[in-house]
Amino acid sequence: MDTNGKMDETFLSHASDILADTDTGLSGTDIVRYCNEYAIHYDVTIPINKTSDLRMGGKAPNKRTALLNNLQKFNALQQFNIIKE
Repeated sequence: MDTNGKMDETFLSHASDILADTDTGLSGTDIVRYCNEYAIHYDVTIPINKTSDLRMGGKAPNKRTALLNNLQKFNALQQFNIIKE
């Protein structure tokens, strides 16, 4: 965890790779839905909050990037809980 209360970017990137894996990970719709639920719960504004943001030319070119970008907006404890759940 760095001095800003965030998890290490390498760890977040790796967790996003696993959770958003094309074959075995969450769907893009699930990622957006879960991230929105956590954003409401923790009162955090996230950049990717609708499935139309998940496309080339959109806010995120793929679901892995969308998850990573959203996770970066939460603090370390929140990030840990989101990844764990």
